[in-house]
Amino acid sequence: MVITLLQAQQQQSATAKDFMHDILHKVYPELFRQIAGISSATLLLQADEKVSELSRLTKNIKEEMTNIYRMEKEVLFPFIRTLEEENKKSESCKLFKETKTHYTALLKLITELKSSMRIYIQQDGSPLLLDAILDSLNIFEQQNVLLQVTKDKYLFAQFKSCSGCKTI
Repeated sequence: MVITLLQAQQQQSATAKDFMHDILHKVYPELFRQIAGISSATLLLQADEKVSELSRLTKNIKEEMTNIYRMEKEVLFPFIRTLEEENKKSESCKLFKETKTHYTALLKLITELKSSMRIYIQQDGSPLLLDAILDSLNIFEQQNVLLQVTKDKYLFAQFKSCSGCKTI
């Protein structure tokens, strides 16, 4: 779903407004469904300390996804709409960098969850269910990476002007 939508958006010369609408109303709901499915599947595992860790990490991933969604919906996308209407670029990359910070935290959590799952598979078995969860998590990760790359390349790049940014 996400990949098809993003590929379609790349092919079309959609406005930023249409692109942001599709991200908020089609892409994010699908990603939230995916992480909810992963979360539900982890609850089917035999309850122990390791499963609690998997549940905690899954919860943290949902929270980070929610942070990104809210940041984009309430702050970044309205800002981009204003820039588009005024045919301007941003004087600062601060909002774009804040979104990237949340995205980086999301990827770190996904990596941590994948690592915990692999350890759990090696130690305790239940490989079929865990393998299925891990496969779903890999797809979820790939789609988040594709989403971020697509936003950076086909949306954010149009409105960023790093001339106001200080070199670090």
